[in-house]
Amino acid sequence: LQMNNLNVNVASSIAHDADDLVNLLSPLEQEVYDALNLARTNPLRMKAQVKRMMTFLDHDGDLVFEWGKVETIEGHEAYLDCIEFLDKVKMTEACHLNDNLLDLAKRLVIENIDDGSNCISGHIEHATEDVIAEYGHALTYKDSVEYGPWESGIDFIIHYIVDDGDKSRKNRNHLFDPSTRYCGIALADHKLY
Repeated sequence: LQMNNLNVNVASSIAHDADDLVNLLSPLEQEVYDALNLARTNPLRMKAQVKRMMTFLDHDGDLVFEWGKVETIEGHEAYLDCIEFLDKVKMTEACHLNDNLLDLAKRLVIENIDDGSNCISGHIEHATEDVIAEYGHALTYKDSVEYGPWESGIDFIIHYIVDDGDKSRKNRNHLFDPSTRYCGIALADHKLY
């Protein structure tokens, strides 16, 4: 699955109430959205989920599940760093879904999967200014793209917060940035991942 979670601070946008979400997101996308907001609004509950994920780490620091193995770069250290972060980070407000960002995220995911080049090109920075402009104007934008085998929304978000292999923890910082108020989420199967 590829997740394109575009966190954007938008000048003019449409936010949605929880009742509207049924028609906007797939069930797994809804799980991702709920997990994102759990992390932002209650980091200590997310910490418990990260600790649960740590129980799947083997002696080499790789995640081992019934369905297979996921190699890590930093292993236990990344998870311990994440727990320390979650102990210190301040709660922030939930992100709200935005129609334009949902449409842009879906377009980037579909173009990435359908381009036939097998390259990882779903990031917003690979989109032209004209493509972005079709979906409105943003003061700033950030994205997180995950190519992983995760089966639940909480697992996608845990992966972003742990941010294994990225010492700068860019994805983690995106998710917890208090200036991020709106997001779009899109998931799709990828032929390589």
